Amino acid sequence: MRDADGGDRRGGDEDDGDDDGDDDGDGDGDGDVDGDEDDRDRYDPDHPIGAVLRTEPPAGTVLAVGAPVALVLNVEEEQVTVPFLVGRTAKDARKALKELDLRAQVESRLPFGLGTGTVVGQDPAPGTPVEQGTTVVLSTL
Repeated sequence: MRDADGGDRRGGDEDDGDDDGDDDGDGDGDGDVDGDEDDRDRYDPDHPIGAVLRTEPPAGTVLAVGAPVALVLNVEEEQVTVPFLVGRTAKDARKALKELDLRAQVESRLPFGLGTGTVVGQDPAPGTPVEQGTTVVLSTL
């Protein structure tokens, strides 16, 4: 079936022309319309869990028939507890944080990056509940 402009009105999968198999047009093969790999902005305490926060592309955007539209739902951020890292090597501490989906920022307390890389302090403190993706600052000697 054709629309007034001669386009296909059947909907369904359309080829976005980039041969990556994701039909979102960004060429990365993930089907993520906006290209934003980090969807951590999907929690809004003013809306109920499961509510549609927005669409991607935004409402009012003119799209081809059958073009993909993503619904961004309100989901709770998962929290994890910051582990005790003092005394570990910076490398081991980074690995432990990565396993919890936390980020590490290592800051040496010695000038010019000298030292063994042993963690002597951390912020936030051990036992603190934080959202996944939070950066933990590791002070090293």
